[in-house]
Amino acid sequence: MITSEYLDWFNQEFEDTQTLIWCATEASPKDALIAYGATPKGIISVRLSAHDPIDYPVSLLAGRIGSGILLVDRYRFDPADRLRSLSRLGQCLSVNWSDFSPDVISYADQGEILVRFDPKMRDESVADLVYPSVAEVDQWILSTAAGRSAWDKHWPTALLETAEALVGASIDPAWTELSHLGVLASSSESDVMPVESGNVHPSVTDSATSAEISSAIAGPPPPSTANEALGFWRTIQEGD
Repeated sequence: MITSEYLDWFNQEFEDTQTLIWCATEASPKDALIAYGATPKGIISVRLSAHDPIDYPVSLLAGRIGSGILLVDRYRFDPADRLRSLSRLGQCLSVNWSDFSPDVISYADQGEILVRFDPKMRDESVADLVYPSVAEVDQWILSTAAGRSAWDKHWPTALLETAEALVGASIDPAWTELSHLGVLASSSESDVMPVESGNVHPSVTDSATSAEISSAIAGPPPPSTANEALGFWRTIQEGD
């Protein structure tokens, strides 16, 4: 259960982070970083709280958590192409956590983004901001471990409950103090490769600004794919 005290701690720990991605995968943190676009030579051992966030910040970090990985991207807003690439390793749940960018939640699997939405705006009045449709996002929300009422009441709590169900564990203070793998912001730009979208459905790219989201959230996957993905979340609910 996500308490208000836990949420306060989580907000404080990740307040300067643009994107958090939980990925259900047996892959190593190194493989996850490479799938996300990091080159092997730029990957080193880091701790989330080991460096001053201004003088010597960790740009990317990935660490095992439960049956998956949490990837922390401090500077990229809605990195869709990188999320697609990472999701080839397993199902991924992504959120833009920063107060300085729009709230965008994405769920991806097998190289495709299956749903994307702003959790505060999910009705037909903003249908152009909801992917692939308001009805399908509502169906996905109903099938999550948190359930519809939790998303309606307080989406950050619902998001964290859903993420914990995905990887089977929660982030705690001990995790933030452990050594993980990552890339420092002081590293050369060559240490983080561009990720090509390839033959996947178009959407927001790494270079997109928040103002471009409304026109860029498009490109529906095959209808059956999104429906099949919902089976995972139903399984979680049935097991609770």
